[in-house]
Amino acid sequence: MGELETIDLKFFIKGHIKNAVDRGFGHIRKKFAREDVWTMDQLLEVVNAASSSALVHVPKENAVMKVFRMAVQEAYKDMKSVQSYQIFRMATDNPGVVSCRAGPNGEVVTQDLRRSFDSIPTSDEKVRDLFKSHLDPLQPPLPNFEKKQQMFNKVRMYVPAEFRSDPIYDAPNDEEEQKANEAKKARRKASAKKKKVATTAAEAKETTSAPAGGEAGERGCWR
Repeated sequence: MGELETIDLKFFIKGHIKNAVDRGFGHIRKKFAREDVWTMDQLLEVVNAASSSALVHVPKENAVMKVFRMAVQEAYKDMKSVQSYQIFRMATDNPGVVSCRAGPNGEVVTQDLRRSFDSIPTSDEKVRDLFKSHLDPLQPPLPNFEKKQQMFNKVRMYVPAEFRSDPIYDAPNDEEEQKANEAKKARRKASAKKKKVATTAAEAKETTSAPAGGEAGERGCWR
């Protein structure tokens, strides 16, 4: 914090910024598309071979990676219409304010993202305190038993015999199988509910926009 006077972010495509990180992902995708990858060790080899610069190795027990979401949400508001812009600028002389543009020649729109408490905007001291004392170490993702079930039931049969003993193709145990089925059931239920809501909203909109039958009939008779 406080290391840079200005920060510019340029998004050519939604979610893809103009910096070395995205270029690195592109190199990995191109390399991955030309290789046979059956194990996690092979995937790591592809990533290392595709890298255009030196990698930074962070040991598993190192807590350098933090969870910023809660601290950031406490200090700042969400940006409005963020997907409408491609160019963003932030400067130390205007803390908490983001200048947004849809394109290089677009109109500049500023948004003050600082939250206010008792009409006092979030100060840099508060943000420093949040980032220093209220950041939890990033935890590894929870196991995806549904994906494990899928890898064993639908993918393993196509894997060359010499790679089938890799842990990513292990069969799920009874507990994992049950959790995978529960997750699948919950996802299908949520999907069905979402479709029902969308259908109901579409029918209501159609009913509202359609002319009343009786009124149309009267107009037809008078004609």
